[in-house]
Amino acid sequence: MTRAEYFEIIAQSSEKVLVPLAEKILQISSMIIKKKPEKGMLMLQTRDGAADTLFNLGEILVTECMVELDGVEGYMMMPGNVPEKAIAGAVIEAALAGGHNLSEEIKATLAQEKKRVNKEKAKEVFDVEKTAVRFEIMD
Repeated sequence: MTRAEYFEIIAQSSEKVLVPLAEKILQISSMIIKKKPEKGMLMLQTRDGAADTLFNLGEILVTECMVELDGVEGYMMMPGNVPEKAIAGAVIEAALAGGHNLSEEIKATLAQEKKRVNKEKAKEVFDVEKTAVRFEIMD
């Protein structure tokens, strides 16, 4: 996976998974917080299916953070007000970028999280599909 793909998985992962993983990394690494977790707003764009144009759907709350782990910078932006999760994500991102000793364990954990997230998304799509109105079959 690419760094961008890992970034996306980390952002979608559970805090219950990320925080213990980051704590494990920090047992053998040193961290400097370069940018404390800060709340901000991010414009959410989506595509209008009918006109095939982008439009601004609205703003979402995010938390962003930057750390340095053993000389390698890590950055994370998470949806919501989640400062601890943002720090953990930045630590994990820096560990992956720097080829940390725990990289293989981190990758395996994130692969499991990706499966969990995809399963949740599939269930959500299935649940929404059940409520779809099919106008072509209505009389």
